[in-house]
Formats: sequence, structure tokens, C-alpha cells
Amino acid sequence: MPSPIDLSAPLLHGLHSLDLTTVLSSAHAHSTQLDACFDALAAGLASSGDAVAQPIEQFLDAIQVLDDPEDRLGHRVLFVDADNDLDFRRTLARCHVASYAEGRQYFARDNDGFPVEIGERCLQVLQRLTPEARVAILSPSADAQNRGVVALNYDGTVILQLPSSRWRLPVMPDCCGDAVGAFTEHEMQGLRDRRLQDGRTVGEMLDAMQAEMTMQQHRKLARWQAFNGRAYAQAGRFDLSAQAFVSACAAALRGDDWSDALVYCRDAFHGLVERRDASLSTRLGAQLVESYLAHGFVLVAADVRLALAAVILDQAGSAEVAARHCKLAGECFTAVGLEDISGRGEFEIARQIQKTIEAHREAWLSSGLVLKSYAIRFDAMRDYWTGRCLLPGTVGPWCLMRRVLSDEGQQGVLEIVAIRTAERFVSSAGAVSTGVQARTRAKWSMRDFYSGLLMLDILRAAKANPARAPSLATLESAALQRFLSDHLPDLHFCIELLEFRLENGVDPDRACEEFVSEVTAVGGWYGWKPLLKGNAQVADFRVALAECHLASIPQGRSYLATGGRDFPQPRAPRNRWSFERLERRVIGEPNYPFITAQRSLQLLRMLTPEARAKMLLQTPEAARSAPEAVAVSFDGLISLVIPGTRFEFPLMPADQSDAVGGVTRDEISRLMSTYVRPGKTIREHIEMAHANAPLDALRALAQGKRVYGERYAEAGRDDLAAIEFAQGCEAAMRTDDWGAAAHNARATLDCLGKWPDAGQARTLGMRLIEMFEAKGFRLLAAMVRWRLADEVFEPLHHTDVAAVMRRKAMAVYRARGVPLDAGTGGAVLDRLIRREIAVHREALQSEGLPLHRYSIRFDNLQDVYARIDFDVSEARGWGMIVRGECQSGRSGILDIVSDEALALLEKSDRHPTAYRDLRPGDLLQGVVVLDILQTAATMRSPESIDQNKTPASTKAVDAGVVVDSRKTGD
Repeated sequence: MPSPIDLSAPLLHGLHSLDLTTVLSSAHAHSTQLDACFDALAAGLASSGDAVAQPIEQFLDAIQVLDDPEDRLGHRVLFVDADNDLDFRRTLARCHVASYAEGRQYFARDNDGFPVEIGERCLQVLQRLTPEARVAILSPSADAQNRGVVALNYDGTVILQLPSSRWRLPVMPDCCGDAVGAFTEHEMQGLRDRRLQDGRTVGEMLDAMQAEMTMQQHRKLARWQAFNGRAYAQAGRFDLSAQAFVSACAAALRGDDWSDALVYCRDAFHGLVERRDASLSTRLGAQLVESYLAHGFVLVAADVRLALAAVILDQAGSAEVAARHCKLAGECFTAVGLEDISGRGEFEIARQIQKTIEAHREAWLSSGLVLKSYAIRFDAMRDYWTGRCLLPGTVGPWCLMRRVLSDEGQQGVLEIVAIRTAERFVSSAGAVSTGVQARTRAKWSMRDFYSGLLMLDILRAAKANPARAPSLATLESAALQRFLSDHLPDLHFCIELLEFRLENGVDPDRACEEFVSEVTAVGGWYGWKPLLKGNAQVADFRVALAECHLASIPQGRSYLATGGRDFPQPRAPRNRWSFERLERRVIGEPNYPFITAQRSLQLLRMLTPEARAKMLLQTPEAARSAPEAVAVSFDGLISLVIPGTRFEFPLMPADQSDAVGGVTRDEISRLMSTYVRPGKTIREHIEMAHANAPLDALRALAQGKRVYGERYAEAGRDDLAAIEFAQGCEAAMRTDDWGAAAHNARATLDCLGKWPDAGQARTLGMRLIEMFEAKGFRLLAAMVRWRLADEVFEPLHHTDVAAVMRRKAMAVYRARGVPLDAGTGGAVLDRLIRREIAVHREALQSEGLPLHRYSIRFDNLQDVYARIDFDVSEARGWGMIVRGECQSGRSGILDIVSDEALALLEKSDRHPTAYRDLRPGDLLQGVVVLDILQTAATMRSPESIDQNKTPASTKAVDAGVVVDSRKTGD
């Protein structure tokens, strides 16, 4: 069976179908169960991201059990000999799912029937169509119900809609040919010539879609077609296998993936040999030749001609056609000095490669050659890895090494190296630090080395490289731009090494430290004119470039956040030859996020307006490449690729400001509205990732945001600190970590009081209020309102807003029976907590008092840590400790403990049951404890569902408690 697809990097991601129509209307639209199934599937695939299994499986199950007495499925209208039997219903449902790109990906996973079984089922549907239904499909119609072609896939698959129904059918390769019921070549040509709504034919639309595909999409399409080819070969369908591999070869050539194209070409010939069909071999072989000629690979095309001639003669095909292929191949080989008509004399090929390399001597000594998306380098005509030089008059085995894989906006690098270098890398299997291929994060293989006729074709087709600089001026400073142009391959090689180390188990901190050392050493002490300014600029640029790239990946952010080693200080000229200087590091404080934010803003200011616009996806061309140029994490950090490089840039909160060079609100709005995948903007992608984040990740996020907020606050950036604390509060509330949420909420309000901004206070304050109220914590929400009124809006003279805040807070205080000064703690608050405990003593001792994902326990009404019994009349404070955190499918436990136990635990700084350090939120005291108890009582008491009413537990509290507390000071 073919290898399963790696769903962590879906082959069809970015290659989704193009819908040509909205959901078609029908006489019973949205009124039947069948319509509901179709709608649910379409909506589920559009909103579920990569998690498509659930909506697909629900659709397949629903169709099987659907009660259809009135033939809404259309069996008796569309099909013959198909009286609504369950097996054919399953066939229809699976074909319908396979008409979506997500459905094909689903079936391809774990080899669940794609493409072989799905293709056979699609052919079954065609075979059982009534003559009237078949004619309706093949006949153009202005009727939306009988439009026929409703979608096109990037691999050339046409999606049909069966007449007067919502069933969709992909025209798989099995559906075309001489099989019974399959479309003939004439019928397929009629479908390709069908006019669509915009006036273009289906064939023209497919050509336009292919022309707009990016390089990465062509490569993904090639891998997808190769997967299909292997699946067909395993099933013995060598005709379809050869056809798929021919398509894979063409797609790989369009994606400048020349070695893979050669592999797919050989696989296609294997299928042709097994099939033994001279007509098929002639047709598909001609397509291979045309593909290579279209990209300038004349010698490889000639080699294909020779192989094709041998296959045709072996299969008793036309001797005349075979002779013509041999004649054309011989002419090509002779034209380049290869006398052997087979073109396979290794010595002759090596000699021609040597002559071609020597003919470009001037190019190697300047900026090398260029071919399509690759720069070809042979600096000083010397193998960088072994030191071997090319000596005139000698014939040595040379090959091309793909050192950097090309990408959108990124030029790849091919280096001329000795064959011995290639053998070393392949045999090492990545055991050495350089044994990793760029961008693919894979170990070296022979596919990364081009030799023989392919290498000779590449060198003959390449042209002199006018410059090694990026086509787009990235940096404003001429000194920095010159540095980037001269050293971009070396800087990219640092990224290759970082990726290799992280992939191969090197300690992340060590890998990040070495990355910093390597990036900041690129170019050495760069430049002499101007001596100081140019060198200082380059030194700062390298540091900012390294730190920003690390901040865009999780391991790098961890390294920056936990401290470790700081970046090199600018080096003095007098120490430039000192070896110790290269190893010197300054042990510093953690850099993330404050120092990193400063450096990211510094790097942002270095960019040219054109590069800035492209990086922020403000141009149509850049927006089309957004899936490859943007990475988002569930914590909301957006990483963008710096144009012309492989380095990534984290869009920090400090960058989104009115500071010089900062990202404006308008730029942020347009960036967040950019689509990074069909149907999903960056904003929606972040929201989806945040909504699907596991509990452990959210807990880590809450802790990280608290730390980041504290660092911003220490640096005096209370505005940014407030944002971090609020985000930490939100993450904590999602995990029901109410202590951490209350801590972050208090910190948010403290920062808002120090950085009075009415707009930010209203936005963040309402976020806190809505979070607490959504979980039922109306008392905490009221305290937020009261503090905002007192500390923010009143000092800013927004008295009307402050009055509204106080009025709403007062209503909650009165409903809960809480005095206004309870928020400050003391005896009044302790008495209220004791009374809440006393009211629920039975539940607390037995099954526990449930609240969301937690159960509140007070076994035997005794503090199990300090061995103190509970007495409602004793003036003692009581709090809570998180005994066990909630997990997926398991509730957490909150133990009620005395203030004495809390003090001892806080002093020890160790959690008594989790055997780890205490975290903010493990120990709960004060108002949050009272709100937890009252909220649990409110949710437990059926008669008190309205949270504006007094909880059942507070009815036992003296109605005059507010007055009494103020009179007695109790």
C-alpha cells in the first residue's frame, strides 16, 4: 500500500477546490433531512480547519440512516436498478464527500479508499445513471439546478452536480476511458469546453488556476499526484498510475523541483512498461517530453525520447514513431558534443559538464548563474566542503547540491560540489551538523544532488546572475542592504542548522544560543567605510535579526523568556582578532518580551516601505502567498516572513502602536482580514486555534502572560502589561483557574490605574467583566467595575461612566448581601465566608459542591493540612487550595483550608500534593473564595437561577449585615 499522508502538513493544504456557484436552491431547500445533511457537511468542512473527520463521519452516518420514503435522495429519478439500497447510498455519500478537497484528504489518510476505491465508486455512479440524467449532465443548461460543472480542483478534477439534486460527483480518472459507463474522450472534451458563468470554458479556468498557483502549491500538487500514482500501482492500475506520475512530473517541473520530477518520470515509465499499451505509452511519453522541453531541459527530454522509443518497440507499437524519437534524441546529443547516441557515456557527460563549468569562469568569480528560482554558485571554482578545486584539463566527477530550497520570494541556492561531498552527506544521514536539507527539514538524500544529464541541462540553461541581492530592496540603509545581499546564503545556512538541531534532539537552549552566535558572526567585523557607523549598524541588525527569528518559534521564545545568555555586545575593533571574543557572552536578564519588542520595532524601522508593505501583506501579490508567509500561534502571536529572506518577524504588541515605524491600526485591520486558507482569515485562524487549545497549553499561556505582564510593568510599559495580564486572565478563566484569573485581573486594573487611558480601560475592563459574568462570578465582575470607576474613570473626569459602573456594582453587592468594604478583606469578609461554608456543610462533606470543572470539598469540616476544625462562630479566616487541577474528562478538586494552613503553604513555596512549586492561583483567599461559594450555591439552587437574586445561602445572613459591620467594625 502507498505510504500514508503526513497530516501534520496536508498535501492538499492550499489546493482546495474552486466553487463556481453558491448552494443551489431547490424546491425543498433547507426543508428536508437530506438538505440538512448537505448543509451540515458544507458548514463543517468550512469551519473545522484540519479537523474534518467529525463532520464527514456524521454526514456518512446520517445518510445511511436517513428515512427517505419520498425518494428525496433521487434514486428512482437519477439511477437505474438502484432502489434506494444501502450499499449504493453509501457509494453516493462517499463520492459526495470526495468532491471536496477536505474529503479527499480524509479518505487518503490511513489509505481509506482514495483514490482507488473512490474512483471505482464514482464509476459505479456513472454506470447507473439513467440516460436522461447522463444527457442532462453533458448538455449545457442555464438552469441552476442542471448546471453540471459546479467546482474545479487544482489537479484538474472536474466536480459535477447531478441533475435536480445536490449530489456532487468528482470525475476521477476511472470515469474517463473505455470502461462501461465512463465518459469518452469526446464527452470529456465537451465538458472541458463547457462555458462557465464568467464566459470562460472549464479548460481555460483550469489553465488560469494553474497559472496562479505558487511554487509551493505546485510542489504539493506533485506530491499528491505521486501519492495517487503509488496507490494505483499497488492496485494494479498501471495505466492510471502512469497518468498520475506524468501529472506529478509536470507539477514538479513547474515547482522547480527537478530531481523529484525525474523520479516521477521514471515511475511513469515503470507503469507504462507494466501496462504494455503502445498507444498509451505514445501519448503519455509525448506529454513527458513536452514538459521537459517547456522548461528548457533538452537533454533530459532526449533521454526520455530514447526510453520511450524502447518501450514503444517492446510493446509492438509504431516503429516509425520510435525511429523518429531516436533520431531527435541523437540530434540533441550530437549538438552538445555527446557522440554516443545513447547519451549515457558517463565519462563523456562528465567531460561536457567540466567544459560547461569552465565556460562560466567569469560568472563563478562574480555572482554566479541563475536558473528560474535558483542561484547557482561555485565560489572561487572550489568545493566549499572538501576544498577540491576545478583544475583545467582534468575531468572530475561534479554534481549540484541543493543547499537552500527555493520558495516564494526566496531564491534557492545550488552549489557545485564534488561527488565525494554528496556521498559524505548522504551516508551521514544527518549525523553531522550540516547534514540537513534547507526548508524541508529532512535529512540529505540523493534527491538533493543533481548529476549527469540533468546537471548538464541546468548549467546549459542557466544565465549569468546579474546580482546576488534580493530582487526587492529590503532595507533602507545601503550598508545593511549590501551586507544582506553579500551574506544572505550564509544567514540562511544558520537557519538550516537551527532547524536541524531542533529536529535532531539538541537541547533547545543550546541550539538557540549557537544560532545567535552564528548569525552575529556572519560577515565578521563588517566593512571599513564608514568604519564606525556601518559596523555598528550591521552589529545591531544581526542581533535584531537573530532575536526576532527566535521569537517567532516556540523554542526560541522559551529561550528568550527564561533568560540564559544575552546577545553579544557590539565588539570593539581592537579585539577583532581575539578568539575569546567569539565565545564571549554577557549573562543577562530574560529578554522576552520587553527587549525583544524593542528589537522588533528597531528591525521594522529598518525595512523599506515596499518590503514593509509586502511583509504586512498589504499588496495583492503578497496576500496571495499568505499561507506560506504567515504563521500564527494560539496565543495570538503573528509571525511574518521578512521579504527576500527566510527570517521571520514576530508582530509584538509594541509594534502595534503610534511609535515611529510602528504598525498602524489600519495595517493591523487589513492584516487580520487576510485569508491564510480558504474561508479563514488570520483573525479567525487565531480564534479557532485558541478555542481548540488543550487545557495544559492554556495554563501555560496564563502563566506566561502573567510573567510577560510583570516584565512590561517593571519596564514602565503599563499599557502593554495590562494587555498581557488581561490575556492571561482570559486563558485562566477558560481552564477554571479562578485564583490565577483573579490575580491577573487585579494586575490588569493596577496597570490601568497607572496608565490612564479611557479607551483601553473601557476595552480591557469590559473584557474582564464579560469573562467573570460568563462564568457566574458576578461579585468579581462588580469589584472590577468599582475599581475602574474609582481608579480610572473618576480621575479622568468620566463621571458619567464612573456612576454607571458604581450603580451596577452596587446592585450586585446588595443582591449578594456583601458590604461595600468586604473587598478589602478583614473580619466582615471572613464572617461571610464562614456562613457560606456553614450553609453547605453537608454537600461539602459528601459529594462536594460542584462548580464548572471543579468540586469544592471540606472533608469532615476539618483543615487536613493544619488539623483545625471548622467553627462558624470562631473568628478565623478560611480559604481554598487547588488539590488537583481539572483535566480533560476529569474534574478538579478545591479543598477548603484555614488561613494558618495557607500561610504555612505559602512560606514553604511547595504544593503539598502536586509535588511542584506553588503557582499563583493554587492558593485562593478573600473575595474570590466568597464568590466561588456563592456562585456554586446559585448554580446548585433551582430556585435561584436568576443571578440577580440573592443566592439561597445568603438568605441566612442577617439582612442588616451591611449596617452592622459599619457600626460595630466587626
